[in-house]
Amino acid sequence: MGRGESSDHGEPGLDYRVKQSWAGFIVRSAWAWIVAWALVAAAVWLPAPRIPTLLKDDATGFLPSDMPSQRAWSRLAAEFPEAAPRSRAAVIFARDSGFTADDRAYVGDLARRLNARSEELNWRLRAVETAPYLQPLLESPDGEAAIIAVDLPAEMLTHSSVRRVREIKQELSAVPAPPGLQVEVTGNAAMGELLDANAKHDIDRTTLLAFSAVTAILLVIYRSTIAMLLPLATIAASLMVALGTVGWAASFGWPLNGLVEMFIIVLVVGSGVDYCLFLFARFREELSSTGGDATRAVEAALTHSGPAILAAAGTVAVGLATMFLARNRDLYTSGPTIAFAIGVAA
Repeated sequence: MGRGESSDHGEPGLDYRVKQSWAGFIVRSAWAWIVAWALVAAAVWLPAPRIPTLLKDDATGFLPSDMPSQRAWSRLAAEFPEAAPRSRAAVIFARDSGFTADDRAYVGDLARRLNARSEELNWRLRAVETAPYLQPLLESPDGEAAIIAVDLPAEMLTHSSVRRVREIKQELSAVPAPPGLQVEVTGNAAMGELLDANAKHDIDRTTLLAFSAVTAILLVIYRSTIAMLLPLATIAASLMVALGTVGWAASFGWPLNGLVEMFIIVLVVGSGVDYCLFLFARFREELSSTGGDATRAVEAALTHSGPAILAAAGTVAVGLATMFLARNRDLYTSGPTIAFAIGVAA
């Protein structure tokens, strides 16, 4: 007897019998699987650390250590350990007509308030108020612009740097600037804070739009609320398990890219709907051929479609996992992380 779906005498082959036995087991224990996934999703997701709070605050960097910029940074840190910031925020002040006495008082007061928090926030301030000898570097000769530089101990896209930039902005908002004085926060740390804020906004918007689009598509296809809710519940459980597990892994040292959460949501929603539609379509076909016997139809659909779904998911997961071979940390950490999420969805 061959190992295909049927022998020369029309009897099922070994492969088919194995798949049929597996499908039968799933059907017989369906409620146990449903309850188990619900419990696992709740147990993993509810206590898990949230990904945006876990961006790694180390000095490794996302670029390989042999890149020119990283080699230069390592040399700078070795020669000037106290003067080599991991990132920097710069508060810029400008008035086209030149600073007034109120402007200078405002800049000086802000410098004193920021400097008073240096020990608390572990940053280093460079301002005329605290270092008068730097005035030629921190004020323009025409008296129209000035800068306060705040050196930070962590890289730009880290939770600690984002928090420190927001502390600077809170100090700025605590005391209003004199009318007409332009005040902006820039520097690579400020750019990291903006990226973090935009990423959180994009994640929220992407999640809302993705589920809204999927809901509309499923309503058009199935014209049934119950049929529509099944894929949505499946995807929600997949996301809870995947994001929760990734959060736990990151809390134990797995480095994360700030955008990986959005990638996981988009890909799990897309692939999860695809797998559900494939399985449901086969179920409908089998339902008509079994005379309306739902149990037999589910078993047949799983027998024929289950391996195909697993193979499709495996192809995607393996392709993403090969990003582990990349040298850029954004890539070699994101690829396996997203591959794991696809595996959970499958």
